[in-house]
Amino acid sequence: MNERRKAWIDRIEACGRTVAMFDGALYGAERDAYIVQSKAVINAHYYESCRFEQARVAHCLSLGTPVISERTPKTLPHEAFEDSVLWLQGEELEQFFTEDFATPAYYEAMVGALERFRAQDPIAEYADMLGFARGYAGEMSRRLPSGPWQPTLINLGSGKDYHPGWLNLDIVARTEPDLLLDLAQPLELPLRAATPTQGELLLEEGSVELINANNVLEHVPDLVTLMGNCLKLLKLGGEFRIEVPYEHARSAWQDPTHVRALNENSWTYYTDWFWYLGWYEHRFEIASSTYLDERVQPCEQGQPRSCACRCARSRPRRPSACTPRRCSRRCASPTIRSSWRFRRPRRATCMRCARRWRSTAEARDEQLLRRPQPQAAAGDSGRREARAGTRLRQRPARPPLQGAAPGRDWWGVELMADAAATAAQHLDRVFQLDLDRADLAQLEGGFDTIVIGDLLEHVREPARLLESLYDPPRPARRSSAACPTWRTCR
Repeated sequence: MNERRKAWIDRIEACGRTVAMFDGALYGAERDAYIVQSKAVINAHYYESCRFEQARVAHCLSLGTPVISERTPKTLPHEAFEDSVLWLQGEELEQFFTEDFATPAYYEAMVGALERFRAQDPIAEYADMLGFARGYAGEMSRRLPSGPWQPTLINLGSGKDYHPGWLNLDIVARTEPDLLLDLAQPLELPLRAATPTQGELLLEEGSVELINANNVLEHVPDLVTLMGNCLKLLKLGGEFRIEVPYEHARSAWQDPTHVRALNENSWTYYTDWFWYLGWYEHRFEIASSTYLDERVQPCEQGQPRSCACRCARSRPRRPSACTPRRCSRRCASPTIRSSWRFRRPRRATCMRCARRWRSTAEARDEQLLRRPQPQAAAGDSGRREARAGTRLRQRPARPPLQGAAPGRDWWGVELMADAAATAAQHLDRVFQLDLDRADLAQLEGGFDTIVIGDLLEHVREPARLLESLYDPPRPARRSSAACPTWRTCR
């Protein structure tokens, strides 16, 4: 509804007629039920161009309901609608609705109009269109290469945003994409597949120039896998265009299928800390980014609805770029006895300041060294924690606890295979486990100290993990934990 349509309807109601309008859009059987019981359907143009929307009118006529339509010199209907629709121009509206509407003559005229519409047969037009399409397809098939289609443009989540000429991917069959493919699952390349629209398809690593993801990433459970697959598909210098809801926008969580909202720091692991994801040959770099308002127009940071980002595939800037230096928010290692106590993190300075970064790491190691060496320990054996394992062995010995296993064993738990391999060089035994699903019974032992690195923020149920590590409780059992975001550990 706009002012132009409203003015036309107001003129009809001023003639004493009732016009039914609805608060929102109606679809399917509910919409058709109102059309069938109406004396007529009003068709008023939305724009000053006054283009005749014949699909809308044809639907009403096919249901057996007359259509009364506005007509201007710019309205150019198909000849099939010339005598099937009751046309009103200018001041004819008031005269018709005050004198002619709902009279026996009106109903007789509308029955004739509907009969003329039923008599129209568009078979000739369809035959012309089919002949053109057949000739076009034959000519194009001769020009196309004989091998499989190798697309250079990919559109993710193409449901309502289908891009002709692109490879449109989706995981929902009802959206009718070119190919049903979930990039959030492990992807073996090269990929050969048959598509209903383009025939045989071949996807190879480093073959795509541009990937578009319009409001897709907030729905993906495993975003790291999707980003990694897109990185493999893109050629060097290829672009990944992304639009996502901004975390502070009202629309960020209005969709119940959203699993995340994003902000400026959401790309750090894909651009600067890529080695944490096991990326050593290629990474993304930010080419440009902007904030978008509710009209999807560029705006200032204060009032964004979403943010758009353009990433490019590139190589690491230098070999030393794989050195894990970083900015972090880390909480002081709390002592956990009968209850859990988490402290608000202290903000550390940027890792560009190497001196401060070293002091932060050394302070953490010193805390570990000051504690007596336990008989056995388990922890997140990530790269830094694994290196700390060598220092842990240097701690002063302590009397064995009652019931503790003899010896000084250092065990580690890791989520990623490459990190577990690194940790195995420093610790006595390393387990690679999915801590959201793992049965920790295999870790049962005389643990009196548990060291947890940047782990809890990656676990969906940190409380369950901690309960399993502290059940059954032991006297004087301790834990050291480092959590970039303390709220995740509440």
